[in-house]
Amino acid sequence: MATEPTPPAERAQEIIQSVPSTSLVTKTGAVVLGTALTATAVSQELYVVNEETVVLAGFLILTTYLAKVSR
Repeated sequence: MATEPTPPAERAQEIIQSVPSTSLVTKTGAVVLGTALTATAVSQELYVVNEETVVLAGFLILTTYLAKVSR
């Protein structure tokens, strides 16, 4: 039951549309700001990635996958 993968440009558009906001500038601005704040926190050692972070990321990925499959 293999389906054809979504083209990257279409997938990128889906991700941008899923961010809550009204204009493209504020949508991408929020994503860039969040990424920059995360990178800064990690590089300045304000947040240290440890095993709990890896477990949380895995849990969130699994939960998201299961929610997507169950729809």
